[in-house]
Amino acid sequence: LLFPSRLTFAGVMLYRDDSLLLPQPSDHLLIKCATMAATKAIRESGMNLNPEVDGTLIRVPIPKVTREHRENLAKLAKQFTNKSKESLRKMRTNAIAQVKKSKDSVSEDTIRLLEKQIQQMADDVVADMEKHLMAKTKELLG
Repeated sequence: LLFPSRLTFAGVMLYRDDSLLLPQPSDHLLIKCATMAATKAIRESGMNLNPEVDGTLIRVPIPKVTREHRENLAKLAKQFTNKSKESLRKMRTNAIAQVKKSKDSVSEDTIRLLEKQIQQMADDVVADMEKHLMAKTKELLG
């Protein structure tokens, strides 16, 4: 098999209706390989989808989203937000430590100003994360 040097166009996604997706790979040389890879990726996506393969045609029935599934998605969004906040705190701590290391070449006023700016940026990002989480939770749960 010949593999292209760069991926320029993987295929198209057709929608038959709200309950069925039909992904179609574009490269005829790689259709079988692409079909298997796409099926595996869809199945392992964590989106609770079970693709059906018919030759080179992949059918992806979209299940109705239940209230329980929406609640689980909202919980997952909250978990991702909390992990992001934790990563942000680590980055803030590292940035402040870097600023404090330069205390020999920079005045204490400058160090305090930089620490304050770093803290303000972190607070702004946390507020933005919370805003997005609230919007997503409202979208999911109504």
